Amino acid sequence: MSKPEPLRSQSHSSCE
Repeated sequence: MSKPEPLRSQSHSSCE
């Protein structure tokens, strides 16, 4: 994706 959302950014929303 473009930028990691604050929703799952803490979990593993880096390049998925």
